[in-house]
Amino acid sequence: MIQFRIENLIVNILDCLDGKKVTRSYLKNAETLLSLITVQDKTECLNILKVLQHIRNSLHSNGVHNNATMSISINGCEFDFRNGQKVQSASWSHIIVALAATFEVLEKILSSSEVKAIPQPIRDHYIEQN
Repeated sequence: MIQFRIENLIVNILDCLDGKKVTRSYLKNAETLLSLITVQDKTECLNILKVLQHIRNSLHSNGVHNNATMSISINGCEFDFRNGQKVQSASWSHIIVALAATFEVLEKILSSSEVKAIPQPIRDHYIEQN
């Protein structure tokens, strides 16, 4: 459920900055948002934002990762996602490390000058639809 809210947050912020660039792809939206704001280590931020998505998607696929192969180390914790293989990096300790790192990235996004300059409260389009 937390990944769903993260995806909504990214869409809602991106919509405020450039609504024409919002897509149905979490990865594309995250990539576009990071390209529009001032944060350091954009590639690292994007890779961290992929981790919870990959864990969630693999759990929906009986533990198998069905996307591009990706490996990342976050605070000494290894995450290895191999296309067509069972994910071994989805334990509670892995999830906690991924959550903490994701929250740090979200803090960078929310603290960026571009996001701080949004002149109105950020609308939650998902809540408004329901």
